[in-house]
Amino acid sequence: MPHLSLVPHDTCSSSAGGIHVVHAWEWSDNLIQYWMGNDVTDESTGKQRSTRLTYEEISSMRVRDLKRHLAHRHGYSHEELSKILDKKDLISNLLYEEDKLRSQQQSKQQRYHFWNLALTTVLAIVLVAGMPLWIQVMNVISVNFVVYTDRLTYGLSQCYQYRSSSAVIWFICLLLLDLCQLWLSLSIAASWILSKHYRAKYAHWLFPTPSFAVHPAQFLGNPQISQGPLGSYGINIAPMVISWGLRYAHAYVERWTGLALAKAQRAQQKKEREWETPDQRAARKAAKKEAKRQAKQQAQERQEAQAQAAAAMLQQQHRTVEFIPTTQDGTATVNAPPTAASAPMPPPSQAHDEFLQQNQQHSQESDESLFSSPLDELD
Repeated sequence: MPHLSLVPHDTCSSSAGGIHVVHAWEWSDNLIQYWMGNDVTDESTGKQRSTRLTYEEISSMRVRDLKRHLAHRHGYSHEELSKILDKKDLISNLLYEEDKLRSQQQSKQQRYHFWNLALTTVLAIVLVAGMPLWIQVMNVISVNFVVYTDRLTYGLSQCYQYRSSSAVIWFICLLLLDLCQLWLSLSIAASWILSKHYRAKYAHWLFPTPSFAVHPAQFLGNPQISQGPLGSYGINIAPMVISWGLRYAHAYVERWTGLALAKAQRAQQKKEREWETPDQRAARKAAKKEAKRQAKQQAQERQEAQAQAAAAMLQQQHRTVEFIPTTQDGTATVNAPPTAASAPMPPPSQAHDEFLQQNQQHSQESDESLFSSPLDELD
C-alpha cells in the first residue's frame, strides 16, 4: 500500500505517491477584487497580486527596488528620490504609500458592500411587495405571446393553403416590422436605465435613433426664458416619430397581406369551379340563398324578442305610477319615497280620471304597435 501524504504541491513528488493538495476556491473571496480592480502587478514576478506589500516584503527589498516602486507605482519624481538618502526613509515612505492605498481600497470595499446591501434590500422589497403585480405582468406577457404565436401560425397556414407568394413576402415584411418595434422598445427602455458611458459603449446594440430635440422653452415667447438655462433642455421626439412610422407601416403592410390572401382565395375558388356542372352550380347557389334566408330569419326573431321585452318593461312601468308627496304649500318633499301604506292618495277629480284614461289608451296603442309584425301587413 503506497504512503499517502497531504503535502503542498511544490514539495510533493509523483514517485512518492503523495496526493496533490487542492486549495478550495470560494467565488466570494475574490469577488470584490474582481469588480473593484484591486489587483496589483508584482514587478519582480510579473504576476497579479490581490493585496498590497507587507512590511516583511518591503524591508527585504534593495534600495533600487524601493525607488522603482516609489517611482512607478506611487508617482515619485527623480528629484524627490534623490533627496532620500537613507534606506529607512525609503522603507517608511513606501510603507506610508502602501498603507494609504490599502485604506482607500478598504473604504472602496466598504462602499461597495453598503451599496450592494442597499440594492439587494430594495430589490427584495420590490419583489416581495409587488409579487401580485409581477404575476399579473407575466400573465399578460404570456397571453400576448400566445396570441402573437397563434396569429403567426394562422397567417403562415393561410399563405401555405392558398399558395400565395405575394402574401408570403408581405408576411415576412410584417415579421421584420415587429422585430424593429421590439428592438426600438428595448432600446428606449435601456436608454432610461443605462448611463451615458454605457450607452456609448453598447451603441452598436441599440436602435439607431437620431436626435430631434424640441425645446419647450422656445414656445413660451419670453426671450429671457428661451435664452436662459431652461432653453437648453429639450425632448427628443425622434423615437416617438419612428415608433409612429413603424405602426403605420405595419398597418399598411397588414392590409396588403389581407388583400393578397383574399385575391389568392378568389383565384383558388374560381379554379375549383371550372369543372362544376350546371346542376352543381344551381345547388350551390340555392344552398347559399337558403343560408342567407336563415340568417335573416334569425335576425328578425332576435329583433322581435327584443321588442317584446321592451314592451313588457314599458307596460310594467305604466302600471306602477308613483306620486311625489307634496306639502301644504305645494312644494315637493325631498325625503325618501313613501311606502305603499304611508303614501297619500291623490284627490279624486275629473281631470285626474281623464288623465288615467288617456294614459291607459296610450299604453294599449303602444303595445299593439310593438307586437305587430311586418308579416301581418303582408297577409
